[in-house]
Amino acid sequence: MEQALVDLLLATPTITDKVVDRLTPGVLTQGVRGSALVWNIISGERGYSHQGDDGLPRARVQIDAYGDTYLEAKALAEAVMALLSGFSGVVGAVRLTILEARETTAFEHNPGDTKHRRSMDFTIWSRAA
Repeated sequence: MEQALVDLLLATPTITDKVVDRLTPGVLTQGVRGSALVWNIISGERGYSHQGDDGLPRARVQIDAYGDTYLEAKALAEAVMALLSGFSGVVGAVRLTILEARETTAFEHNPGDTKHRRSMDFTIWSRAA
């Protein structure tokens, strides 16, 4: 699922125009110039029926949009939200379905940091296509 999500984001010009290839898991690399995206799997769960695993793992994924200015971070977050909110489709060999999309209303910028951040959470179902 993670690779399919990354591939989807990097195949979208409104996103790659801003981040090029600055899309990383975990934490923002120190000293990154320009806009960037960081993604983290926050939690995951499997669904079950009376017959066992339903084959539809769900994950809550947080994506943080960073920019040198608040407006850059906001524009990047809006591009990600426009792509992923309600997305359902096949990416590579994986079917992704975005069930929920949430964006924080506040922005974060700590004194001394060089980046502004907008955070988004997505609930994603995935399965082999």
